[in-house]
Amino acid sequence: MKLLVTGGAGFIGSHFCLQATGAGHEVVVLDNLSTGHREFAQWGDFVEGDLSHKDLLIDLLQTNKIEAVVHFAAKAQVAESVKNPELYHTNNIGGTECLLQAMEKCGVHRLIFSSSAAVYGQPSTELIPESAALKPMNPYGETKLQCEVNIGHQVQQKKLQAVILRYFNVIGQDDQGRVYEKHEPETHIVPNIVRALESEKPFSLYGDDYSTPDGTCIRDYVDVRDLALVHLEALKVLKTKDHLISNVGRGFGYSNLEIVRKVEEVFRKKLNFQIRPRREGDPSRLVADSGFFKTWYKQELRPLEQSIQSLL
Repeated sequence: MKLLVTGGAGFIGSHFCLQATGAGHEVVVLDNLSTGHREFAQWGDFVEGDLSHKDLLIDLLQTNKIEAVVHFAAKAQVAESVKNPELYHTNNIGGTECLLQAMEKCGVHRLIFSSSAAVYGQPSTELIPESAALKPMNPYGETKLQCEVNIGHQVQQKKLQAVILRYFNVIGQDDQGRVYEKHEPETHIVPNIVRALESEKPFSLYGDDYSTPDGTCIRDYVDVRDLALVHLEALKVLKTKDHLISNVGRGFGYSNLEIVRKVEEVFRKKLNFQIRPRREGDPSRLVADSGFFKTWYKQELRPLEQSIQSLL
């Protein structure tokens, strides 16, 4: 298929483009490079631009005869969203709405949307099913939920077919190191542990007073290489379904302290870490109920150790 990939120069988007072109798809990458990297847009044609520019979107969709859009582009830092919620609403909701309008005008009806477990907020059950209450705890999660709602309206009006993927924490990288996690500031735990191990500087662990066995947050982790394959499978799903909302997770979680120990084992180094106060907007536990996910995605997900190993 001919695909437009928004945010295709970012961490997850670039891994998807790598897999998609390898699978025979033709890719056009749109990224404003606010958090993406030009050197990561190696697969397909690259266009620097913003989702707010509807005329650009229409031109890209029409000129390239795009058949489906894979939409990764978004502001995605919880702490930043708490400090600047208006930026997140304008960028994430406004940008997605602009994209939906351009797709409707150009007759492009297939969309894969990158959502997040942040739409659930603080769950009331250990495993979170897709039917769980949607009560985001931060503006980032609120924007993802509103985008889901807007996409759902388009589906109900028969203007769109859409797969919405609510994924949990993403780790790992391309085996050959062609693309990798490169955020500034880096907010994800595993690359920050690796940086601290390499620099021998203290690592900050946020919160040890959560209602979990060791007091630290628990998260479900998915390898970015698996996530790229999940998106490819989602494109096939659109051949038979108009609307699918699915978690992407392995169905069990690791605490932050367990992650520290796992990275120490792989890197064979001890981490000097210190406990800091909780970060605002962080739920204590986010673990997917992966039952529905496994009904349509049949491949096994990589074990956590393999994901950490890829960072060596």
